[in-house]
Order: sequence, then C-alpha cells, then structure tokens
Amino acid sequence: MYRLFSILFVLIVACSVTAHAQEKPREYSPYTRFGIGDLADPNFVTISQLGGIAAGFSDRNILNPANPASLGALRNAAFEVGVSTKFTTLTDGTLRSPFFGGGLDYLALGLPIYNSINEALDRVQRKVHIGTMFALKPYSHVGYDISQRDSLPGTGLYDSRFTGNGGTYEFKWSNGFEYNNFSVGVGLGYLFGKMSYRRTLDLLSVPLPYSTVLLDEISMKGLRWNTGVQYKFNLEKLAPGEIESSKYLTIGIYGQGNQSFKTISSHAARRQLLTSSQTGIIDTLRNETDLSGTGTLPGEIHAGFYYNHKYKLQFGAQMSLISWSNYNNTAKPELLKNSSQFSMGVAYCPDIESINSFLERVTYRLGAKFGNDPRSFDSKQISSNLISLGIAMPFIFQRKVSFANVAVEMGNVGIKNKLNNKFVQIKLGFTLNDDSWFLKSKYD
Repeated sequence: MYRLFSILFVLIVACSVTAHAQEKPREYSPYTRFGIGDLADPNFVTISQLGGIAAGFSDRNILNPANPASLGALRNAAFEVGVSTKFTTLTDGTLRSPFFGGGLDYLALGLPIYNSINEALDRVQRKVHIGTMFALKPYSHVGYDISQRDSLPGTGLYDSRFTGNGGTYEFKWSNGFEYNNFSVGVGLGYLFGKMSYRRTLDLLSVPLPYSTVLLDEISMKGLRWNTGVQYKFNLEKLAPGEIESSKYLTIGIYGQGNQSFKTISSHAARRQLLTSSQTGIIDTLRNETDLSGTGTLPGEIHAGFYYNHKYKLQFGAQMSLISWSNYNNTAKPELLKNSSQFSMGVAYCPDIESINSFLERVTYRLGAKFGNDPRSFDSKQISSNLISLGIAMPFIFQRKVSFANVAVEMGNVGIKNKLNNKFVQIKLGFTLNDDSWFLKSKYD
C-alpha cells in the first residue's frame, strides 16, 4: 500500500506539472483580467458538494484543506485526487460565446500521526491526536480571448483583441491538533505562478497596415499561512467501544491576515507590419524585463457549523468575509472591493452499514453558496451564485473502504443584464483510505 500511494503521488505530480506548462487556459472569463484571476475552489469535492462549509466540517476519513484544525480529527491515512471539466457560456444578453475546459483540481496526502489500531492494541486512550496534510492545487486561473472589429473616421477598419492565460498554484502543508473535543490547526503554503496578458490593435485601412502589441507577463511567489479552531459537542454519550459520538455538532472558524507576495514582471509595447511582403517589428515603444514588485493578498475569516448524525443526516452552514479592498499589486495596480459569501449544505445516506444494497450506502449531497465578487463592471460589483448536486459512492480498495465522489455544479458569475458567465462543472474525486500507516508490528 505504501508503494502504491507513493507511485500515485509521484505520477500525478508529474502530470500536474506537465499540465501547468501548457498555455491553453482551463477557464474562460473576461473577469479574469482583473486581480489575479478567478480563484480556484479551496475545497475538495466532498466539501464542495456541501456548498463549501469547511469551517465546521470534520471527519475521521476525509481531508479538509481549508480549515487545518479539522486534521486533528483524522484517524485514517487519506490520499485524495480530484479532476473536473467545465462548460462555460459567456453572454451579454445578445451574443453568446461557449468554452470547454478542465483539468486536475488537486492532489493531497493526509496522515494521522498516531495510529488508531496501535491505540486499540495497546489499550491506550490518547487525549491528543495530530493530523498532517500535504496538498498541491491551483489557487487562481486566468483565461480569456476577446476580439472585435470596428472602424473610426480617419482611421478606417481595425481589429482589437485581448487575450490572457496562466494562473497561480499553491503547495500547502497543514497540521491539526485535537485535545478532547477542541482542535486547533495551522497551514503553511507556497504560492507560485505566472500570468500573461496581451492586447493587440490591428489597423487594416492605412497604406501600410500594422499592428500594435502590448504584452505584460507577471510571475508571482510568496508564502501564505492560515489558522483555524474547531470545537465538537457530543450530543450523545459514547457507547462502549465507540471512539466517536453517533451524533455531534462542530463549530469552527478559520482565516488569515493580509498576505504579502513578490512579483517579477516584463512589459513590452511594439508595432509590426501586417503585410506579407514586409514583416517584422518597425518600432519598439517599451521593453522592460525582470522588474521587481510587491503585493498584498487580503485577509479573510470564515465561521460556521457542521452537524452529523450517524452519517445518515449531515448539514451545515458558513459565512465568509474577505477584505479585498486591501489588495494591491505594484506590477498591475487595481482597486477591488470587499466580498462576502454564505454557504450551506445537506447530506443524506439511507444506511451506511447496509450489506445488501449498494444504493443505501451511497451518500446524496446538496449544497449552495451565494455572494459577491471583489471585481466590478460598469461600477457594479459582480455577484456569484452556485448550486451543487453530488453523490459519494463507497468502494473497497486494497481491502479498505474508500470513496468516489461525483458533483455537478451550476452557477453564474456576473451582473444581471450585463456580462454574465454561466457554467456547468462536473467534478470527480477519489478518497483512498488506509489504516495501516505507522502501524507497529508485534511478534509473539
């Protein structure tokens, strides 16, 4: 099992690096021109199916990448990988432009420092539990391609085109510590990536048609951190032999302060001929490379709760506030607005211990989140809404119970009667569990 997990981890990392090296964007939205683009979902598929209620969510088998305090509840090693495909339709009320993309969403490995089987064999009731997690996932995406043909008196016909691609990624190491029913955690991350923005203006009606090209490339990197706490209320007493109450309520909060980052940017502006007989650059207006800059990502806070009754009924909610007005980037100065979001979700499993019916062991989930975006268009702040439907199907892998999660998300980002980005996204995630990590062998 160790070898299999190690091979999977190395292979998927290699695939991830290869995919990130490709220039084709996996997202499509003109709004990604602002800030550092569209932020990737910070959650894995399980929590995404519940609308993203990560503040209070905790589970002995499932990783929660957003609130590190939840890792204190981890009792089994978990390897998680997720992929998605997304169909986007951009519309301004009259014109429609479709786009199809997708790729790897995340990969993660989580481990409990103390093995629960060792504790049972040694008849030890440990009060302190520690969980750790390593994860690699996208942090933001940039992707758009907009073109227009128009004319001006005295200038004639011209084409304008705006394109952007790239994004940022985060490698994160998180740790959670649980004492009795109280958990605290801290996550440390390394943020890195590159974004490219290109603007082209082609003058077509002048005697020697030429193109003006403006190119901005920005690489960014920085260290990030976040911290969180959770407290679990056991609503029923533990039965003999139970290590977890069959009914509990967890409240949690996590967040971070303003985070700094550094940039290296290049900026170019040039004119070049469009005729086939005469090609090449005829004038360089600007050519600056390796410019150092700094920036600040906003502080944020998330608070919520999660209720679980024998894994038959689960539900929760979360409120999030992010101070995007503190954002700045010397390589690409912009003004953003504070944003907020409300999330909620519910899950139902007929009988997780059923032997005769697979469908009764399946967990059915429904989630939603509503809020606003830090970016604005025509002086109006963008809204963001999403509904998620999902199922979790248990299966046996290496004689351990693991899960396959499928989610369908439908949402809209934009402004009513203006520019809207409607999308349907299908997510697929696998959680492979193992309880033999750090297991001490005994011989009689």
